[in-house]
Amino acid sequence: MGITFVLLVLFHQLMTRVVYAGVSSTPPCATEPVQIQDKGTPYNSVNMYFLDSSCQPIIQQEMGNAMLNVCTEKAKRDDVIKNQNNAITAKIQALEWKINDMLDKAARLKSSVGNATCRTGYVYYQQDNFCYKFYNDCKTWLEARQVCRQDGGDLISLNDRNFNFFKQLAQSKAGTCDSVWVGTTDVYVEGQWNWLNGARVSSVSWQPDQPDNFGNSEHCGDLTKMFGYMLNDDNCVQKLHFLCQIS
Repeated sequence: MGITFVLLVLFHQLMTRVVYAGVSSTPPCATEPVQIQDKGTPYNSVNMYFLDSSCQPIIQQEMGNAMLNVCTEKAKRDDVIKNQNNAITAKIQALEWKINDMLDKAARLKSSVGNATCRTGYVYYQQDNFCYKFYNDCKTWLEARQVCRQDGGDLISLNDRNFNFFKQLAQSKAGTCDSVWVGTTDVYVEGQWNWLNGARVSSVSWQPDQPDNFGNSEHCGDLTKMFGYMLNDDNCVQKLHFLCQIS
């Protein structure tokens, strides 16, 4: 039992000591200097000092100073990174402002040139930003649509905002064919009238009591002279004037 106790005490002392080696003067708290040969320089020797537990406060202070230095350096690096990120963010915002400014200028330029943005024969309609053309030719609804597509557009899609304008346009330009084809049909789903741009046809556009699908054969929309150029469903094989639109 006595030998075991002594061994435990020696082991504890060994494990709680710190070694200082290669110093020229005696370190603080050092005890038991030991001369050892330096393997790198066979003809020289260095002192090795075992530090007892009384050196613990000094070691803790040195470790604390080292940790403080590490934290200080990290804080400095964090500040540098933060400043770099702020500079990058500012540059991105500046680029976004420039892009938005360029887009605004482009939009104003497009509005200012008006008819210059439309192909020959077409007129720029600024309110809805598209070009339109009234054709005096008289064609079926499908033939009229083919002409519009060849121009790069389609039969015109109207809305509550521009309906009166194109109603008056049709009234002023319609000739021998009387009425004017526009871009709406229920040929895909009976009774469901959509404009060719996908929007539903508003009820305010229709002539009262229309559409009525008279004779179960009226599936294309026109601005009809007999109804004061209000919207009406008509037989698609009628030959009428037509309005094209290029967006």
